[in-house]
Amino acid sequence: MMKVSRGDKGRARDRDILSCMLESAVRVEDLKDLSYAGFMLEPGPLEKALVKRMGFSRGRAAKAARSIGHNLRLRIWKNEPIEVKLGGRVLRINRSLVAEALGALASDLLPTRRRAIQESMAAAREVLYFGGDGKNPLPVLASPSVLVDMAGKGEDLSASGKELFLEDAPLWNKNWTVRELLERDRSIQKSFGSEDDIKSFQEKLREDVLDGATVMKLREFYSRKITVGFRDTMRWALGSRHPWFGWNRARDLIEHSFKEHGSESFLPSFLRIYTYDLDLEESEIKTILESNTKVVYRLAGLIKPQLIARTREALSDGRLERLCAVCLDYHHDYPDYEIEARGRIPGGVSAGFAAKAAADVLRKMLGMELEPRRNTNVGVYCRSIGIEQELLGGLEESEKKDIYRIIEETLSGTSGPAAEYVRPKMILYTLFQSPVPRARPGEKLVDSFTLADAKVPRHSVHMVKNVALLEKLVVFFTLVVRHYLDTGYVPDLMPADKMKDFTLLGLWGHNTRSLRINLYESDGNGDRTEIVFTGKGQIRRYRPDEEGISEAAVAKMIVSHLDPLIEPSVLRALAGFLMALDEHLRGNRARGLERLSVARHAVEVYREGMRRGLKATMVDMATLLEVLVNDSADMAQDGLNRLEKLLSSH
Repeated sequence: MMKVSRGDKGRARDRDILSCMLESAVRVEDLKDLSYAGFMLEPGPLEKALVKRMGFSRGRAAKAARSIGHNLRLRIWKNEPIEVKLGGRVLRINRSLVAEALGALASDLLPTRRRAIQESMAAAREVLYFGGDGKNPLPVLASPSVLVDMAGKGEDLSASGKELFLEDAPLWNKNWTVRELLERDRSIQKSFGSEDDIKSFQEKLREDVLDGATVMKLREFYSRKITVGFRDTMRWALGSRHPWFGWNRARDLIEHSFKEHGSESFLPSFLRIYTYDLDLEESEIKTILESNTKVVYRLAGLIKPQLIARTREALSDGRLERLCAVCLDYHHDYPDYEIEARGRIPGGVSAGFAAKAAADVLRKMLGMELEPRRNTNVGVYCRSIGIEQELLGGLEESEKKDIYRIIEETLSGTSGPAAEYVRPKMILYTLFQSPVPRARPGEKLVDSFTLADAKVPRHSVHMVKNVALLEKLVVFFTLVVRHYLDTGYVPDLMPADKMKDFTLLGLWGHNTRSLRINLYESDGNGDRTEIVFTGKGQIRRYRPDEEGISEAAVAKMIVSHLDPLIEPSVLRALAGFLMALDEHLRGNRARGLERLSVARHAVEVYREGMRRGLKATMVDMATLLEVLVNDSADMAQDGLNRLEKLLSSH
């Protein structure tokens, strides 16, 4: 039998501390971001809140508030209406209506639990590749209640925790370590038995970043004479060039940079918290969960008799009850359009979402209550959050499908357990170390800017003169390439101007606000260069074998433009800083093209232009055909399986 676990005083105190932080929060990040709102924490209001709500003494509250306000920032996943400026007026549009209209295009406008878990997995992935400076391999903050106690004592807040993700799950509380998140992450092929294994991986990665796959990809890129395509032509017209040196020189520069700064960590310490709306009292939460527990037991009681004998024997009551709790929570969560659209016939899903959005607008205009959309694709959901193996491990695929089918059919009824379940509103919070520069004793801040501002003259001088800065950027972007090749994901390095730089020019990283550069000087210890990555998420390359031909998958294909946009963009970002480092170390570009070399170079340029130009025009169509073939074959196979099952039953 499951237990309702809301007696945890630490959880309640964490929520109280978060409430105090919200009272002191002042928005500072880009207001155009549709998903997140960023805040700094003002010491004055935070001090008052700690005294009033938590009973802190004035002295302790003041000390804690100063430390937290100086060192930490807060990011909250939005759920309020979307504001649109139109003709000098600001219109507030219901977020659910916008999400409904864009649902089939995989828009992430609603804070679902799956997205919260995926965001936390992405954070763990970044810790694995971009964290780890030897002293603090896991840049994780402690829980809010521990942080405020540490701040009151004047202790260092960075790398003070072990759990990266604190989750209030449907009927249990779960603190996720980096290792546990990596174990659930299907993009990570390696298994980590302990934190020491993570540290060993980080050390090996920095010692030998150029594994076989990375070498093959980079050698192929630097062996070209030019890059070909519409975006390459646009960049060429603006002065961008393919690297003038080959793979051997690129490898030497990468190895040199890692030898100098291979142990550098690029992540601030952070913590993610997915919890109930802070306006809910603990007693109210406990009452809701106790009522929902009874609903879970009723659902499990309805499901169990419908299972075949072998499945009933293999699946314990506890696992079945937890599965029912997960499915009920998903059923009543915000609509998860990407999951709901997956596996459905294209075209009809978009039409259904659009019709529902139009109907909701009409109801709202008439003052009627909006009918919530319920999630039903529980099988895909359980696999996507990595919980299927834990709950249904040991069962055959046919048995798993049968369980999911029974649950979906039971949840789709207008009465019964599903109608009685109440899901409290959930919100995702991220606490992270402020990227604002903090000089050490004896240091003086020289400059602080984002990579998007590096072209401003007063900042660009450092990009020319500061060799350590260029070397660290080479280290970071080499890790970006390795991260991409290993996992299929690229971190949030979106350029400041998305339309021009990313969509039109295919740049990723050159002009981003997600990298902050802090430069210090010191008489005694020399100069210090600090690079801090503050991205909010990751983008995954489209995988037709996994995502099929749903509208959501097609939308991803269009936005990401498959590997022909993301992969070359990542490679070009690294190449740009390698070229800058090469110029710094060797002076002017010494290409050394003699008369005969010029002719050979021209021939290679022609060959590269024809071969890659033709390939670039065919790759999207080839991939779309591959998707159609895979999807049609899967549908045919599924039909044969159903026919076989039907014949065997007679």
